[in-house]
Amino acid sequence: MKYLVMERHESYVIVLDENGRFFKVANMDYAPGQTLTKVVPMEDIKAKRKKRMGFLALFIALIAIVGISAWFLLFSGVISGGGDSRVYRFYMGGDIAVTCDSENKVTKIEGLDETGKAVSGIDFKNKNIADVSVELLEKAYSMGYLNEDSEIFVAIENEYNDDNPALERAADSLENYAEEKYDIEVEKSSWDDYLKDTSNQKYQIDD
Repeated sequence: MKYLVMERHESYVIVLDENGRFFKVANMDYAPGQTLTKVVPMEDIKAKRKKRMGFLALFIALIAIVGISAWFLLFSGVISGGGDSRVYRFYMGGDIAVTCDSENKVTKIEGLDETGKAVSGIDFKNKNIADVSVELLEKAYSMGYLNEDSEIFVAIENEYNDDNPALERAADSLENYAEEKYDIEVEKSSWDDYLKDTSNQKYQIDD
């Protein structure tokens, strides 16, 4: 079985096999576009780690039960401090990752391919996801990466439900703006559909 590296992250890569299925596998210094014959699924790594935990995991669980009140307060503090961050993905001729805190304020923008890197260089300080998405659209359009025949794809990383309120809130203003001003369609999708749709777009560009 051969696998094609679609996108690269620090500890893992997304690969596409010969049957059109996507998998998350360990990153052994792979690069997008590279063809692999052997991969190590992340599920296998997680399973080995669970086995190594053994009695240590049980001991930690007992401590957690004894100190449940303290752990609850600590957990609440983590959540209120921004534990609900999300990574939105926008494909606007290029792949862009936008990280937001629990209040949907943008904390990071990263271009994941050459076009994404060119478009992602905007000022996002103190801006929310809705405003930033529109600015990214304007820049992509002005640089010639989008036109009336283009389609924009939006998703939340690892969120497999396309009927997600957070996704709706983030994409609605972009959808209205893009369709009214440029007649460009915006497709809100689940994470797995996003990977499939954007991979098709990349192949069309390469062709």
